[in-house]
Amino acid sequence: MGVVELINSDRTNYSEIGLVCLDITDRLRDGSISGIHFVPRAANNVAHRLAKLALSADHDRFWVESYPDCVSHYIQEDLPGRSLVSSGFSIKSFP
Repeated sequence: MGVVELINSDRTNYSEIGLVCLDITDRLRDGSISGIHFVPRAANNVAHRLAKLALSADHDRFWVESYPDCVSHYIQEDLPGRSLVSSGFSIKSFP
């Protein structure tokens, strides 16, 4: 089951990920988060690359008003109207 499905599920899940999903659900209810949507990896390469970088890091890393060089290429790919159109994905704008 995917994370979005876990968050939208009515079942309580006491696993580690289930407790994180419960926190997200609470934030959805109190309005601090407006919605949860699945975004395919092909439309979100930057997040995928940053997650991989975090998993391989031996220390904490922080970027303020910048980003790591390893994601520069992927930022361009993730822009609307670029590779997503050719991949068959569409982007829905949210207010």
